[in-house]
Amino acid sequence: MEVAKLVGAGATNREIAHRLYITEGTAKNHISKILRKLGLRDRTQLALYAVERGWTERARSPDSPPVDPA
Repeated sequence: MEVAKLVGAGATNREIAHRLYITEGTAKNHISKILRKLGLRDRTQLALYAVERGWTERARSPDSPPVDPA
């Protein structure tokens, strides 16, 4: 689930690998397995899946207006 959270936060395979002390290839394999198990097509769908379930927050650019909590 940690890998899915990081994908949802917009992390690259390299960033995921560095954060979890694994190789980039292992990070990629984890993502592929998650996609297959959840029936998702790509990491974009996985990112949306993670955000929709509250596993992570949407990444915002510094120029984005504040999010309305309502």
